[in-house]
Amino acid sequence: MGNFFSNTSDNTNKNCSRRTLSSANEWYQNPTQVPIRNSTSSDIYPKFSYLKEDREIRENQEVVVKKREDHDDELKSTSDQQKRKKESSEGTITHYNRSQRILLVGEGDFSFSTCLANAFGSATNMVATSLDTEEMLLEKYSSSKENIRQLRKLGCLVIHDVGVHDMLYDSDLMGIKFDRIVFNFPHAGHLTHFPPLYETDGFLIEMHKKLLSGFFKSASKMLNKAGEIHVSHRNDYPYNKWEIKKLANNAGLQFIGKVKFQKSDYPGYNNKRGGDVESDKEFFLGESPLTFKFSTK
Repeated sequence: MGNFFSNTSDNTNKNCSRRTLSSANEWYQNPTQVPIRNSTSSDIYPKFSYLKEDREIRENQEVVVKKREDHDDELKSTSDQQKRKKESSEGTITHYNRSQRILLVGEGDFSFSTCLANAFGSATNMVATSLDTEEMLLEKYSSSKENIRQLRKLGCLVIHDVGVHDMLYDSDLMGIKFDRIVFNFPHAGHLTHFPPLYETDGFLIEMHKKLLSGFFKSASKMLNKAGEIHVSHRNDYPYNKWEIKKLANNAGLQFIGKVKFQKSDYPGYNNKRGGDVESDKEFFLGESPLTFKFSTK
């Protein structure tokens, strides 16, 4: 650190430099410890020289904090990568593994199914379905063609034009029991209506509830004895007015738990809007989306 003033001795400046550096180093070891300035220094420097010294100490502190934050972010990123790598080598990802027979319904661009298949290294244990026909999917979602190709290559059974209310009677699904049935962010869509319907509209909420009620009734008959139904859903208003637990209970299911839905846990997953307008765009998942888990009673 250079001289603050021309009339200050070199030795005094060197002592000050050592003191400032020492204070910063002490703080690095213990950031909660505020550096204490030598009380005798007020006899040597004008008052405003303390401000410069304090500023330099604060700047040193800020640099250390930034380095620690960057280091923590790097460790978290590395930890997440190692976790995914380990899960992939074991054929698991979050609540799912390749030993489970899994049915995915209401897929958009099939990116969630593709994520699971890539994690498993195989998709022979998976059936992925969409409400849209394949032709409609290719028009709506830019990535659907490649995702479907990848799924079929890995052995997944991909079925289109499957409604969640009557999937129990689909010719490709009849008689099959599943360990996991997954419905991510269900939505009944928006009817052509003027004025437009908003998510807070009571009529639209009833549409969503009717969709889920039919899904639970159908899915409950397609579960293995120890199987689970997973519904990922926004947990903020007005989505928490859908009464998911009550709808599941009415279908003979019991609530067994919920976990936070972390999109980052599913590399490559794109939550598409669907519908007929801006279908290839992603929608906001809210601040605290959850995966609700149900089983038969």
